[in-house]
Amino acid sequence: MDEIFELPVTYKGEDFSFPAKLLKAGYGHKFEVEIAGYPVIFELDEEERYRALIDPDLLKNSKEIEIGLLKEVAEVIDYITGRKQ
Repeated sequence: MDEIFELPVTYKGEDFSFPAKLLKAGYGHKFEVEIAGYPVIFELDEEERYRALIDPDLLKNSKEIEIGLLKEVAEVIDYITGRKQ
């Protein structure tokens, strides 16, 4: 069972707290973070950094989900997992 935790993120000088959970799959893992009511999956890319997987139409049509915010969430995940200091 996956436990939900709060992921604190500061973006454009504003503090946010997003519900998140760690999803384990075989030898790997992903994070599911709820942003503006939508689940966004963050997984490792080829450079071992987290990237967001999101429907491009959702990104285009949502004023609450910005690319910069997704990048900041990925940076926080990199930090809490010890991949970036």
